[in-house]
Amino acid sequence: YNFYRDHVKCCPIRTISAADDFPRIVTPFYDLIYRRQLRGTSPELRVTHLERKELEEVNRDAFKPSIYLESGGTTGRSKIVVINDSAAGYPAIYARYILEVAPGGVAGHAMLGALPMFHGYGLSMGVNAPLVWNATSALMISYDIKRICRLARRDRLHYLLVIPYAARKLLSYRGFKGRALRCLSHAFIGADKPPLPLFQEWETRMREYGSDCALLEGYGLTETVNVICVNRKSEKRYGSVGKPLPGTYIRVVDRTGHPLPAGAEGEIQISSPALMIGYLDDEKTTREALFIDEEGRKWLRTGDLGWIDQDGYVYFKDRLKNLFKIAGHNVFPDDIEHLVSEDSRVVAAAAIPVPDDRHPYIHLYLELKPGVDPNLVKSELQQKMADNLIKYEIPQRIEILEALPRTPLKKIDRRVLAQRAEQSRKR
Repeated sequence: YNFYRDHVKCCPIRTISAADDFPRIVTPFYDLIYRRQLRGTSPELRVTHLERKELEEVNRDAFKPSIYLESGGTTGRSKIVVINDSAAGYPAIYARYILEVAPGGVAGHAMLGALPMFHGYGLSMGVNAPLVWNATSALMISYDIKRICRLARRDRLHYLLVIPYAARKLLSYRGFKGRALRCLSHAFIGADKPPLPLFQEWETRMREYGSDCALLEGYGLTETVNVICVNRKSEKRYGSVGKPLPGTYIRVVDRTGHPLPAGAEGEIQISSPALMIGYLDDEKTTREALFIDEEGRKWLRTGDLGWIDQDGYVYFKDRLKNLFKIAGHNVFPDDIEHLVSEDSRVVAAAAIPVPDDRHPYIHLYLELKPGVDPNLVKSELQQKMADNLIKYEIPQRIEILEALPRTPLKKIDRRVLAQRAEQSRKR
């Protein structure tokens, strides 16, 4: 916990225990802030009068730098994002809006906090948001599927934060059914782009056992701490990342920075109370990412490609830096991955661009469900891609792995796959 003690002054924590089988934390390993919002559920953590006075003095300015989060390490150069208390608290303030519950409707409920707290998603939604509203954060070192189901069966877990990998693991576990599902009301998915069949499979499972728990996709970046756009039960559209939270503005612009109409693809830009202060000791990159418009509004250039439909739903397609040119044609790996992931036998897919002086190409890696015929799946997917993609998008090589490599956050590790593809090219 030294990292948090040295660099973070923002998570209001009084209890992190969802059940008796979670160990109680009786000494603060975060500095406490948001004193006016603290409504902890346990009296076990006590702060002395001297400590209270010091904390009030230290945390008076909600706009001072308070958190360092690492960004960009999965696909590019790592950067340290500087966040203030105001930005970190923004998603928590709107937790009740996201859940669509009345005042007090969250109190006593528990949110699964199995994502690392050095990740904005895990820190802000897994820890901060539940406790601001007198709920509980059920912290786990990793996704313990058996434990999650046991807590849910005992009505001690109500909201889930998952990534596609974890959602797939839950659905494949034989105990994720029956009573374990009935107390669950919301499952939020993010950190990586989920395939559409995953939503369909989740909805089918919930309906089968009488649960109304929806799998809801959101969108955010480390530069916005956490989610600033999310589907809600009353407003959800599969394939989209939902609508912006109150106070957040999202627009799509062309290469010159001019706003585009609904349905047109371009770069996503965000203006929100959740925006970072900047990148640590990197003024140049900060100026490239953040700018003030003629009306004095602060915007973030996300580097993400997407569009907004007529109803205001936002769609994320891919990172602009993932754009790969083959014979002068733009190729987005996500188009290929999205197509093959429509097949329910595909657990995960990664289309890796391979530079080559003579002829650059795509190397497609697949992870399949156990028990399926890999040769049959490969053959059928080759035909599907031939029918739906332009010839430059069709992968030159397809490789099926027992499991795709993943980062500590369980995202597909594309850097490892890129190295593997390069070694394959040289053979």
